[in-house]
Amino acid sequence: MPATTIRFDYIGAIIAYEQGELDEAAMLELFQYLVDTGLAWALQGHYGRTAKALLDAGLIQSAPEGPDWHGALCPIDPGRS
Repeated sequence: MPATTIRFDYIGAIIAYEQGELDEAAMLELFQYLVDTGLAWALQGHYGRTAKALLDAGLIQSAPEGPDWHGALCPIDPGRS
């Protein structure tokens, strides 16, 4: 049996977010995904600013490796499991 990859529908989640249809848990899941993939820093500014605010508040975690909110490459965060 082939391995199955579960994909996060981030486009659908962004549309739901922009329409005000996400609860807090779904919004945090979306922004965690955007940070983990680096998309938070590539999308329009609102997403990067919101991701930074959520990171600062401790509601989501920094990506284990990837671009930070300035676009610089981040090393692996040893505190993240």
